[in-house]
Amino acid sequence: MKLNPPTVLLHHTFLAAVSEPDHPQHDAAISTYLMLVDEFETNSRLLAATSDDIEGIPAELRRSLFAPVSTLHVAAQHRSAARAMPEHIADANFATTLVMAHRERVAAIATFDPRFHRFDIDVLPAVQLSI
Repeated sequence: MKLNPPTVLLHHTFLAAVSEPDHPQHDAAISTYLMLVDEFETNSRLLAATSDDIEGIPAELRRSLFAPVSTLHVAAQHRSAARAMPEHIADANFATTLVMAHRERVAAIATFDPRFHRFDIDVLPAVQLSI
């Protein structure tokens, strides 16, 4: 058992793909999520989502499907750091996610947003997305 297993941050694009059966990336998301939950159950991964991203998920799904997912609360200091990001990172949610990933020392981000491939962080699912 690891004392500090690595954390995977579940981005809103991934959460949507997992929870919406008609989503075009649903199958890849479910496959990856099942793997992550297995790793969570063996205490080899922690799962987290920012409060901004998880609040858009219906409460019944947060309590059931996403029960293993911890919430990383976005505070004013995180939003301030996100606003200080370079101009090419204009999307507030994207910048906030980068700040949270850095501050919380996440090991990987589960996302379908190709912009994360430009940064030094592991991106799941391990599929090549066009940037």
